[in-house]
Amino acid sequence: MAVDQDSAASEAGASVIYTALQNGTFNVFDARAPRLVYASTLPASARKGFPSLLSIASDPLSHSLATGSAAGIVNVYDTRQLPSSSESPSSLSTLSSFKQSDSSIDDLFFIPPTEPASNNSKLLVATGDGFPFQVSISAEGKPTTVEEYAAHADEGVRSIRFSSRGDVWTAGDDGLARKY
Repeated sequence: MAVDQDSAASEAGASVIYTALQNGTFNVFDARAPRLVYASTLPASARKGFPSLLSIASDPLSHSLATGSAAGIVNVYDTRQLPSSSESPSSLSTLSSFKQSDSSIDDLFFIPPTEPASNNSKLLVATGDGFPFQVSISAEGKPTTVEEYAAHADEGVRSIRFSSRGDVWTAGDDGLARKY
């Protein structure tokens, strides 16, 4: 299971927690209540053998939520589609779905926008094959690989982050942290 908290929501007095689950679904909780706000579902045809979700990340500025699976699939959702507390749960549609390889998606991190009016989200993706990358996702959901980080030489990358100085940091199975 992976967990992410919407920091902007907590600064505004709310506390939203996202959890990625091994059955391929994710949940959204209101930690103030505490209560389940949303539980994603899988189509009946996909329930058997659907890949586990290993990572989850949220970006309150672009209203985006991304999940990463054991099968290398990244799905991005628009959190503005989440039901309010008074609404009944509905299905959340995928804004974008992409796969760069069959390797697991072990960590995700949204890069804060440098321009407030930016329509694109930038997402860092850590992969089990040691080839993490950065993808830009347009407002229409089109993913474009911006940069690839290849110094881990087939050692899994388990964590990826973006520093306030503009650096990308990774840590992997080789026991090393790298700065790009």
